[in-house]
Amino acid sequence: DEPNGRTGKTLYGKSLGKILNNKNESKVFVEINGKNFDTRDKYKFSKCNLETQLISMNDVRYKIRIDDYTNDITEEITVDKKNEKPFPIHAKVIISTNRTIKIEGTSNIDRIIQFEFADYYDDNRSPDKEFGRWFFSTDWDAEQWNKFDTFLIGCCQEYFRHGIVESEQINLYRRILLDHTPHEFVDFMDDWITNGNIDLPDEADGQQRILGSLEFKNGEKINKREIYNAFTHSYPTDFNPRNFKQRQLTQWIRAYCKYNNGFMSI
Repeated sequence: DEPNGRTGKTLYGKSLGKILNNKNESKVFVEINGKNFDTRDKYKFSKCNLETQLISMNDVRYKIRIDDYTNDITEEITVDKKNEKPFPIHAKVIISTNRTIKIEGTSNIDRIIQFEFADYYDDNRSPDKEFGRWFFSTDWDAEQWNKFDTFLIGCCQEYFRHGIVESEQINLYRRILLDHTPHEFVDFMDDWITNGNIDLPDEADGQQRILGSLEFKNGEKINKREIYNAFTHSYPTDFNPRNFKQRQLTQWIRAYCKYNNGFMSI
């Protein structure tokens, strides 16, 4: 799947900024360009002030390491401005991306909530076309701002009543799998699950003739070595046994089980 923008992620972040920043110079909400964000840069949070409570990293680069953000999310953020003494702040962080973020480890999973934007908005359908006005612009009069404020207050009331309500995933788990494992592997597993069996090569003499079939039966244990043999047999050029190790395939299979409901990991 190709990553698509223009789904409303940036607009969502800006909406929080409009409700948190009561004037233009306010820094309660700060948006940072995620494309140029470098975790090694000591001045990466220089736009923040002591009053900052929410940071939006907009459109971060592909394949970010969530571990690089863990301390900022769980502990405190050090704001270092040029020619000034560094100071700590405690702020929530929003990370928006057109790709998926692989989150591993209990501590990270417990502290991060992923939610997915559907493709309701795209290049052909935008909020200004649907509502007849550009959001947060001079197109809005007092009535529009009052409607916006009322909606956000209603969202806060729902949170106080019910806490965080996570929406059903659309394609998130599938996209995580495709972003972090080769498409050949996903195709291989999908075909196996759909067809119920895959061909096994003959290991005895190294020839490519078919020895038999490896059947998939839900709930039964399967020999990992047999899966490895079948996969390398299916893709002998890209995943040659001389260079491709079984350990890597096992990691991918675990990911496949994790991001496909109803499968047990191995």
